[in-house]
Amino acid sequence: MKRLLNMIVCLCVLGTTVLSAESLDLFNKKAGFEILKSYSGTPDREGVLEQYGLKVPAYSQAVYYRGEWWPYGGNRVFGEVLSTKSKEGGIFSILELKDGDYLALLPLCGEQAYAWFAPEGGELKLKLGTKGTAAVDGDLPLVAWARANSPYEAANKVWIQASNAPQIKGYMKMREQKDYPEVFNYLGWCSWEEFKKNISSDLLVGAFKTLEENELPVRYMLVDDGHFSLESLMPKKETFPSGYKPLTDLRNEDGIRWVGMWHALLGDAKGMGAGDPPELAEAMMEMNNGRWIPKPDEASIRAFMNYLLRQSRADDIDFVKVDFCGTLLPYAGGVSVEKVASDYPDTNEDAIGNPSAMATLFSRIYQETVEDQFDGLLNCNWHVPHFIFNSGECVVGRSGPDYKLTVDRARRSIFNNFSSIPWLGQVSWGDHDMFHSTDKLAVRMMAISKALSGGPTYLSDDPEHIVPEEVWPLCYLDGKLPRPLAPGAPLPDDIFMNQDDQRLFRTMAPLPNDSVAVACFNLLGDGKVASPVLGTRITAEHYSAASGMIQPYGGDWDVPKEGLLVYDFQSGKADRLSEEGYPVELAGFGEYLIQLSPIEKGWSVIGRTDKYLAAATVEVSKRSSKRITVTLPESGPFSIWLETGVPFAKGVTFLDKGNGLFVAGLPVKAESLTLTIERR
Repeated sequence: MKRLLNMIVCLCVLGTTVLSAESLDLFNKKAGFEILKSYSGTPDREGVLEQYGLKVPAYSQAVYYRGEWWPYGGNRVFGEVLSTKSKEGGIFSILELKDGDYLALLPLCGEQAYAWFAPEGGELKLKLGTKGTAAVDGDLPLVAWARANSPYEAANKVWIQASNAPQIKGYMKMREQKDYPEVFNYLGWCSWEEFKKNISSDLLVGAFKTLEENELPVRYMLVDDGHFSLESLMPKKETFPSGYKPLTDLRNEDGIRWVGMWHALLGDAKGMGAGDPPELAEAMMEMNNGRWIPKPDEASIRAFMNYLLRQSRADDIDFVKVDFCGTLLPYAGGVSVEKVASDYPDTNEDAIGNPSAMATLFSRIYQETVEDQFDGLLNCNWHVPHFIFNSGECVVGRSGPDYKLTVDRARRSIFNNFSSIPWLGQVSWGDHDMFHSTDKLAVRMMAISKALSGGPTYLSDDPEHIVPEEVWPLCYLDGKLPRPLAPGAPLPDDIFMNQDDQRLFRTMAPLPNDSVAVACFNLLGDGKVASPVLGTRITAEHYSAASGMIQPYGGDWDVPKEGLLVYDFQSGKADRLSEEGYPVELAGFGEYLIQLSPIEKGWSVIGRTDKYLAAATVEVSKRSSKRITVTLPESGPFSIWLETGVPFAKGVTFLDKGNGLFVAGLPVKAESLTLTIERR
């Protein structure tokens, strides 16, 4: 018989809460988290310990985050408008309250159990469980919440609450508390989309040399799946006879500086076969589906992780991408099929004692092992609470599905990657996956999404066929990427939409110099016909909201007293932002990029407009009504707007583009340049 001995409520406001095991009253709460204190109970036949109704203020709509599969999640946790069709397995939600506030709700994951949403009739319910059979005793984190006057403020506050909860504090950190790996500041290349598993040491050495001969400054190579034996987990003897040293020996400061290696968390995507690898026989156990994974104890998991990564470590691999993290939970839960993306079985009769506790322990040891042995980690297929709440120092992870050369996958990639950020972006920069510079359908769309993401940008073309002109707007001559101040995310209204809604999907990224990149996407149509025609207006209100993902959260940006300037990357023109906003129209599948920049003392600094994040390419150090001083990390065509007069700088020719816009005709050089520009 389950017993609820005591419930402790941790609040950021004065007052106490009395709760039953059937309801959770969040009606008047500002921010906090709840822990079931000294709990004792045994899961039911579905692995559930407790279920709760949620008492919340009246709301007009809610966005609901759930994986495409549950519990696997994959790289496919994104927002949908909560409805009667919403399924069990939700891991985050933001409610737009009828009083104008927003309430963010985040089910928590502790050391023994985790919580998730199970909607009924379009209303949120909460379940707590292990998906196993063993009894549980102790404190169990349940849920965090935060109320604020914007969805981004509520999201930020609820993740801060969670990061300070017992059993989570220290194992999960906010994005601002972690160091971004140096390697991901640069342009890279990955083997997967072009070569799949058909790789060898000789092929990759050739690709390495070809990439270095290309004019593009690729600075890292990521070796994806296909390099190891499914039995031994070591490099394939026939295709990688010398391990990975032939690649790491080629690294050099003027070319490719880093080499990364892909690994599957459980050895193979579906775990291991019986008896493989023989060196780990004592550490492995058989699952209900016939696959083998490490036993749920620290010694076994550590032995497995060290063995899995030992050749990458021995051959001096710089960073790793670890995939298929989500497979662990359903396998431990007793699934009977050998699938990567598995649902929970109907009952827990074939589960191990506590799948949730195992997943938490595994995640912590995995993160610790990687942090100790490598200089960077890219998490993949990790959209599972146990891996998010124990993500340690990892600050880069996939935020959407694999890239493919199809319209459907392109639209899903754009929507999923940006839509996931109000949830995932609190702890990580989103990796929008690789792309092809030869993609005739969506190359500009993909490139713009990478730019706004602030995450890794890497190609996957055949190295002999890369199209440099499609990539140069993303990087400097040394391969370094101009980056936003925070991950690109939906405009506040666009958090509350579905992918197939009949409107443009609008995204934003805050940039240096108080500027904002806004990318609008028409995700409808077939990519061949110029329909449907969808339009919108970008306003000063959207500019203010663009700071929403900056950490620490500082509130909305103020609109400058002198107004805002719009730079249109399609037309190459600039104009003041009117009170009605700037009109954007897209006929059929496609993208539209603009930048909003402040007007101050009669100037608006746009930046290098040959780069998608123009404002990230310039630093303003001095400004008066008569002159302005700017520094470009790399010399190149620089755009500036003047309310009156014309610009003058010694030795520089400015091209008048009309309506106050001027472009400095500076050559592209890999050197910093400081300019003092006078108004005449």
